[in-house]
Amino acid sequence: MRKSKGNRETHLKDNKSIQRPILNGLFYSSIAISMSLPYQYFSARYIHFYTQELKAAPFLVSIVLIIYGLWNAVNDPLLGWLSDRTRTRLGKRFPYILSGFIPLSLSFIAVWLPPDSWIGKDTILFIYMICTFFLFDSFYTLVILNWTALFPEKYQKIKQRNYISAARQVFSVIGIVGAFIIPPIIIGEYGNLSRYRIVGYILGGITFLNLGLGLFACRDSTTRATEAENYSLKTIKDLFSNRSFLAYLFSNMCLNLGFVSLMGALPFYNQWILEKKASFETILNAASIGTALLVLFIWAYIANKIGAKHVFTLGSLIATLSFLSLFFFDKNNANIIFIPLVFVGIGIGGLLMIVDILLANIIDEDLLNHGFHREGLFFGGNGFAIRIAIAIQGVIFGFVTNITGFDPDLTTQSSKALLGIKILFIIIPIISLVLGSLILFLFYDLDKEKVALIKSKLQAKKQTIEE
Repeated sequence: MRKSKGNRETHLKDNKSIQRPILNGLFYSSIAISMSLPYQYFSARYIHFYTQELKAAPFLVSIVLIIYGLWNAVNDPLLGWLSDRTRTRLGKRFPYILSGFIPLSLSFIAVWLPPDSWIGKDTILFIYMICTFFLFDSFYTLVILNWTALFPEKYQKIKQRNYISAARQVFSVIGIVGAFIIPPIIIGEYGNLSRYRIVGYILGGITFLNLGLGLFACRDSTTRATEAENYSLKTIKDLFSNRSFLAYLFSNMCLNLGFVSLMGALPFYNQWILEKKASFETILNAASIGTALLVLFIWAYIANKIGAKHVFTLGSLIATLSFLSLFFFDKNNANIIFIPLVFVGIGIGGLLMIVDILLANIIDEDLLNHGFHREGLFFGGNGFAIRIAIAIQGVIFGFVTNITGFDPDLTTQSSKALLGIKILFIIIPIISLVLGSLILFLFYDLDKEKVALIKSKLQAKKQTIEE
């Protein structure tokens, strides 16, 4: 039997109604490239770049890290609060993403532009680090905080969140590949500053194009803007009395401390422990990050079965056990180091996939209890924890390099200095993951059953309002 014209038109409309959310979700998720690409490259490379390549004194870099981390601990919650209170015809989040993505790209490029004539000049390098780091991170926060805050607003079903989160992490890992795997190939050998500038231009350009193409998927509803009238700055106190949120903040701070310590120390580990060229970092990163990409959707399936809380614990356990073996590698067995790094990648994949879901569950509970949306404040508070991790990293980096006698001007480091590099690369991440997973396991109250109950109550409340 032939379909009538009316039936065909209805069928086409139904297909379009399905395709639009899929396309929108794909482009929204793709911005995870810009979330990870510039920031992960920055986090992994700037300590080595300014300390080892530009010969800035390690204690000065440490001071910059501490100031930078403390400033951002204030900056992130403030921008989150401002975002939640914004009311424009373009929505709450979109105006910030639109206005910030070009300065974000340009300020990232500026980080890598110090000329060769500045090598060893501590004062000018200190001033330049302060200016460029602060500009880059402020615009990064402006854009990415608002993009991230859209996640619990746009995607409210459990399975939808799990798979959108997995899609975001696929794009995030693509960004991480761009940050960790490709740049070492371009850099080639340590000591060539012009290659760092080339990488800066390439990654900054990719960030600009990615954010520009994904803008249309970041339009948010303007109907909830009036909710900003329901609360003020005093609600920050409410957030920090939320038991699950505090547990999440501490755990995510530990996770980020472990990650930035690991990636920040990797070039030192590669150069001084494994005694390899910069290009060998590609193998180190490919083994771990490539594996993380492959297992993301497996972790999404596991999350649907056991819940987000237990995925964090399991991922931390796998990564921690795998880290231990890295302590016994040096130049003699460097060519088989990819084996334990594959297992590190399995654990990291679970952690990458689940962190946003853990926070989205907290936001849902807050919405159920208080009746209005405060995503910006929650993600701003989360940014507070992440940036505090950077400040702590600065303290640890300065302390360890000082007591172990690391000197970037030497051609051979002492055994004590080499031990310090291993502490930064292996021991600090292990301690961080153990503490983070323990606190989350003990104090994060939103298990699989409770999350399902919150979802059902929110859905019932929504249906009541619509009726």
